[in-house]
Amino acid sequence: LKKKEAICGSPAQHQSAGITVCLTYCNDDDERFITAGENLDFDLNLRKTFIFSRRQQKLLGAVTSITLRGDGHQFFVTTDKCHLYRFNYADFTHELINTCHYAAVNDIRFPSGCSELFATCSYQDVRVFNTNTQQELLRINIPNMNCYCIDLLADGTAIVSGWDDSKIRAFYPETGRLMFTIQNAHKKGVTALCSTSTCNRLISGGGEGQVRVWDITEVRPPDVQQRHGRTRRRRGCSGDEKGVPESSFVTKLVEAMHEHTNAVSCIQISKDDLSCVSASADSTCIIWCLEKQIIFSNTLFRCICYHPNEWQVITSGTDRKIGYWEVYDGSLIRQLEGSRSGSINGMDITKDGNTFVTGGDDKLVKVMDTYWSASKIVNFIVFFFVSLYS
Repeated sequence: LKKKEAICGSPAQHQSAGITVCLTYCNDDDERFITAGENLDFDLNLRKTFIFSRRQQKLLGAVTSITLRGDGHQFFVTTDKCHLYRFNYADFTHELINTCHYAAVNDIRFPSGCSELFATCSYQDVRVFNTNTQQELLRINIPNMNCYCIDLLADGTAIVSGWDDSKIRAFYPETGRLMFTIQNAHKKGVTALCSTSTCNRLISGGGEGQVRVWDITEVRPPDVQQRHGRTRRRRGCSGDEKGVPESSFVTKLVEAMHEHTNAVSCIQISKDDLSCVSASADSTCIIWCLEKQIIFSNTLFRCICYHPNEWQVITSGTDRKIGYWEVYDGSLIRQLEGSRSGSINGMDITKDGNTFVTGGDDKLVKVMDTYWSASKIVNFIVFFFVSLYS
């Protein structure tokens, strides 16, 4: 520092020049440090002349921080793709400890009758997580595309998703391989999606405001066993080159319903698959049977739920109100204040219809009693943290 001269250094070359974003010293050796930058981890030794990299590992995303553990026998590395790695210093091996989406999460779904797994979608990928361990089990990547919505078929045989390139893509849940694609499903991207209980129809909503019904027909190979009219596929083998033969699928547009004038934000279907309700950014909710009743309100609806008895629907949106609507004539039954600040962006209801949960811009998850006043709301502050494993 007194002489303002570099003790050590390495000339930059066009093959290796990059941006070093973080640096940490080893606790038990002053002549050893770890540096990282874009997509690389380096373990370096100090030299009086030039320094050179001894070992390196390629990571997913640019490195944002490095933290030593204990005496330096291990260290943790995080990247801008929301990956947390643990390195062993002796052999310089690494393992992925935890990960999550690095962009906004657009949708989340649980399988029918199962709370141990859940699927999420975001920019470029669809992921499946274990609820108990929070570990990622499956990742489906579509580069440079944004996934707006997902749904899981009731029999668990497919993950269907809607994308901003106007395509509906279905994937095998065991391997993540593509099952089928519906081309040009909507003009301005697929913004909402749900499936029937029979798993042979999809209902989609688009950015242009249309609600469309798609018929899915599975053409089974002759040597594949059948059960209840559908293909019986061995778990863990579907879509695998070494597994059972894959079925082919034929998709057909059954109906296109034109009523919304803006993007469809949510679609829910009734238990009997005879009617569905859609919410849109044009401030309307529509119950289709094909068209049974139109519900108008001066709010931009974000989400909607059928009551399990299906005699009413519950809506919420940018006006921070939770509305109860009569399905028969579309009349408003009552309203509750769902949030004091910010819109309500997500909502779901239990199977018994006694409790529903909301989440919104106020960063609170609220558990509400369906039949009592808002004073029975229980608030849970939602925050994110990174847990380092010892």
